[in-house]
Amino acid sequence: MKDQYVQQATEGHVDDWTPRLSVMLQETICTKCGARFGIDARFCGFDGTDLLPCDIQTNTPVPAATNPRRCPKCSRMYPSYANFCGADGNDLLDVFNSRRDMQSATQANARKTNSAIKVQASKDENAANTGTNLSDPSFIGKTVEGKYKIESVLAEGGMAILYLAHHIAMERTVVVKVVHGTFLSSPDAIQRFERESKVAAKMNHPNIVQVYDFGFIGKQPYLVMEFIKGVTLGAKIRTQGPPSAAIAEKIMVQVCSGLEDAHSSGIIHRDLKPENIILQDRSERPDWVKILDFGIAHLLDSSHQRRLTISGRICGTPEYMAPEQFADKPLDTRVDIYALGIMIYETLVGDIPFWASDVGVLMAKHLMEPAPAISSKRPDIPTGSKFDRIVAKCLMKDPDDRYQTVTELRHALEARE
Repeated sequence: MKDQYVQQATEGHVDDWTPRLSVMLQETICTKCGARFGIDARFCGFDGTDLLPCDIQTNTPVPAATNPRRCPKCSRMYPSYANFCGADGNDLLDVFNSRRDMQSATQANARKTNSAIKVQASKDENAANTGTNLSDPSFIGKTVEGKYKIESVLAEGGMAILYLAHHIAMERTVVVKVVHGTFLSSPDAIQRFERESKVAAKMNHPNIVQVYDFGFIGKQPYLVMEFIKGVTLGAKIRTQGPPSAAIAEKIMVQVCSGLEDAHSSGIIHRDLKPENIILQDRSERPDWVKILDFGIAHLLDSSHQRRLTISGRICGTPEYMAPEQFADKPLDTRVDIYALGIMIYETLVGDIPFWASDVGVLMAKHLMEPAPAISSKRPDIPTGSKFDRIVAKCLMKDPDDRYQTVTELRHALEARE
């Protein structure tokens, strides 16, 4: 039976029977404070509490009795009763409290103890320096370093918490993005955060959300950014449908313009997607673009990036990631060009070109499948149009076959047929 399943997998039938836990269980959750972490995490970085798997469809902890299992080779997830991986035949390991690998468990416990001590020390330092705890709801109303009064939580994700704040001296509204301390776990990562935050703060492009300041509260890094009122491109597509080709072109030209400035400063975005593009309705020009989230995804140390990629909580979003990001290869600005190709397609079609409920299957599509032509989805766009050609070139699997700069891509978008 085992050999039969492995044979089916190699013949491309994995998706017919592989359990869907790889999508359901991509995160863990702290039962005390509710913070969410990668599937590989064992305890909460804020309070040291043991974590449980989190079903992302219901946003609830999964009982320990249903402890998922993972293939040590391909990282596919399976239910607790599975014994081997259907894709490659490897024996499975329990994700939590594995009895098959006592050495790993011992090492994990040692890391837990050491990290818990560090977390407590960081909390003590926070309390001594600021009297605040960033993971505590009572942080609302407190003042950061005497400059930023925290007013409310805007959003919380796997990498950071966004707060709406008031800059006391400048008397203006800002956004304070607090990066979870677990993402900057080495001195090199902290130095890179400081160095690249300075570069991001120097960028002053009309199509990029400006970074005003950065710092640390205890050992938790934060960025202070421009507050923008508007709607994300993703929300606009979902509520209003795909825009006309002319409007889509204007939006993407602005995105290219902002990226030109960032790339010239040596900054790669790495997580471009419609949710990171805010559209403002200015009186002189509707659909004015502001690009969000320069300054976090590229700051993680390489070992942490690889863990996140394997677990499914990636330094980026799988639907928009270039093949080389999945392959853990060195990255350059062409990963942003690939993501732009996905965004151009989605903006014009209303859907992404590659989709699968299993991250492994989605990765395979990015690595091997060509994207469908936009003209095959929109009758008003002729076959072989510049949009077909642009998307096809952006989404080439080999970075050398894509546009080499966003300037080239912008010129292709602006060209008249």
